[in-house]
Amino acid sequence: MFKECTEYAANGECRICGASSYENTDRTATLVVCPTCGKYRYRDMFGTSLVDPKLERSRAVYKISYHLRSRSEKGVGKRDNSFFPFYTHEDFREMTERRVPSVQEKFQLLLGHLGGLSEFPGAEVEFDSTFDYSVLCAKNPEEAKFYLQALEERGFVRIDPSMNGSPCALTPDGWQ
Repeated sequence: MFKECTEYAANGECRICGASSYENTDRTATLVVCPTCGKYRYRDMFGTSLVDPKLERSRAVYKISYHLRSRSEKGVGKRDNSFFPFYTHEDFREMTERRVPSVQEKFQLLLGHLGGLSEFPGAEVEFDSTFDYSVLCAKNPEEAKFYLQALEERGFVRIDPSMNGSPCALTPDGWQ
């Protein structure tokens, strides 16, 4: 789950992925903090849908979540929100047309994400495929689980089966 979600109480639904999210509108823009898409802003010129109705909840929406979350992970902790641009319909459409990472790149994205969450080698971190599938451009939580389980089978990740959720840690091989 996007780190900053714990700082906000959900009061609506993300207009991109549909997850329960925080939304705050002021005179100039709307700020959304979503556990899947991360933090993003848009100007209230879209009505009820941010995404072109032809794309809404379609197979292309996961690409938008991926690009928004990628930007959000780089901006964690930035309080003035200037790091987060105002998005438009055109921006979202362009995100759906970008190249999807290859399978190998998705493995690297997941390893990089887990490493970025780790305070130190061997530290357990939480990977919740329900929301975190977007960090590796997976189409859904099931695809993200596949990558995590494959990394465990290859010896790059250790998953603690005794805990709820998916606490895991990179192994020494996972850090290489």
